[in-house]
Amino acid sequence: MVIRNSDYPRLPRMHWGELIYATPGCGKTYVANKYRDVVDGDDLIVEATIEVAPHFELDYYDDPRKAIFQYFRYINFNRRINHVESLQPGLGENGRRMR
Repeated sequence: MVIRNSDYPRLPRMHWGELIYATPGCGKTYVANKYRDVVDGDDLIVEATIEVAPHFELDYYDDPRKAIFQYFRYINFNRRINHVESLQPGLGENGRRMR
């Protein structure tokens, strides 16, 4: 969500139109919540998710990270999948197609 409230300062003009790529935990969301006219990448991920997954119902959210985690629960995401076979039927444990 982009802040449009005039109570928040604007980002210096020399930074308008810039993309910032940074590692998790370095304060991107903090900056997006501090300055108006700054778009948080997490908000873009939520908007894209809603667009490509029309059956995923998301109510109002104030923290995009919570919405992203809610989507991972919706798709039953589990990073501890032990077998490649569960991802693609017909593949053996070494990832090669079984005959």
